[in-house]
Amino acid sequence: VFSVGRIKAHDGPKCLRWSREVPRTSLHWRQIVKGGDYRRHAGNEEFVVDWPPQVLAFYESKGRIYPERFVGKEEIYWSKITSVAPSFRLKCVTTEYDSVSPTLFNTEYRCDEFLLALLTCIACPSEGDCSHSEHPNRRCHVLVLPVCEAGTELKEAICTNAKNLIVSAMDDWNIFETAWDFQSLSLLSISIDPSLALDSGYTAWIANNKQAIAEMV
Repeated sequence: VFSVGRIKAHDGPKCLRWSREVPRTSLHWRQIVKGGDYRRHAGNEEFVVDWPPQVLAFYESKGRIYPERFVGKEEIYWSKITSVAPSFRLKCVTTEYDSVSPTLFNTEYRCDEFLLALLTCIACPSEGDCSHSEHPNRRCHVLVLPVCEAGTELKEAICTNAKNLIVSAMDDWNIFETAWDFQSLSLLSISIDPSLALDSGYTAWIANNKQAIAEMV
């Protein structure tokens, strides 16, 4: 596992936009992760970065862009500065990363679900001062964490659970209208009745939430 440089746009107002400001079909913009709130497994894909060749040349002229072999790779990232414990998440192949989102790569350039599960477990936030807002979660703190061994059966079970948590976290993220993959508002789509009024939809949504809570209890 290793970590490499990241993008520094230098001209945020010109080169960065909120995801909601750019059509999902745009070919000139790519999603970019910029840290964000405490969120584990997936999410926090709030921004897009200008990505045509001439703009990439501008980034490179400032010495702040990683080699092309790291573009569009699936890996693990986290927020560099946080007021709580670090939260590790999946970085999708459609997403790039900048200076406030350190990223872990492996030689296969794919997310290691077993490693993600270890990083998101309760044992990892004990890295002392790196969990406070005035102390960035530096790459070196993460790279020196011990990785425990696990038998094949246990490791497969852990990876399966991690994959399920990633899917759940991504589904949760995509219910927000600011997400690029947002499809519909759950408040209005909780019922299959196309003529459902807003007040009836809200009542159905509350009932659905109560049922979900009851199932967890």
